Amino acid sequence: MTEIKGWGLWEPDQVDAEWFAYEYIGEPQGCKNSRCAHVSHAQAAPEAAWIPRPGVRIFWLGYGPLDRADLTEKYFAAARGDEVRFYRYVKPLHYWTRIEPVDPGDVPAYIRARLTAEL
Repeated sequence: MTEIKGWGLWEPDQVDAEWFAYEYIGEPQGCKNSRCAHVSHAQAAPEAAWIPRPGVRIFWLGYGPLDRADLTEKYFAAARGDEVRFYRYVKPLHYWTRIEPVDPGDVPAYIRARLTAEL
């Protein structure tokens, strides 16, 4: 995997920025109405990507238990040397994509088991 993409994806925080570069990869899309309250959807945002820095490997581990038609939930791991970090990728249907760091114990066991096979 070369990058992790999402609509409205935020920049990595200071810790994750050591592992991922951030890049806009598309023009803002979505609701651009300045008088809209954006209750049932997010405002316009560009497509963006987290791009692994050299030495960082990405492993998609699988779909989470909340995955359904209006929400994509996946887990992935990032490995650099002997260090492994776990993340939850959430892509709601009408809202911005987000990536959340998670503790290994918070990753469902059936998903965490896949990492052993990948490494």
